[in-house]
Amino acid sequence: MAGGGRVMAGRFRNAYSRHTMTIGGSHSSLLIQGGTLVTENGRRSADLLIRDGKIEKIGEKLKCTGDCRTLDAAGLWVLPGGV
Repeated sequence: MAGGGRVMAGRFRNAYSRHTMTIGGSHSSLLIQGGTLVTENGRRSADLLIRDGKIEKIGEKLKCTGDCRTLDAAGLWVLPGGV
């Protein structure tokens, strides 16, 4: 992901409400679970696993091992690479 691994997620009920998280500190991986993933191919419910600032896997019920932070994105849109 460009921009240092920045991931943005917006709430369904308020398009102007957004949360930004930068991967860093003591965590090298981030698992975003239960959000609505929005890509150029449409949108779907999915988990997103990010390691070392890059998307490693998109799927359902993903697991993260080792040094990993988990973010519950239920009710949020997840826009990978969104600027």
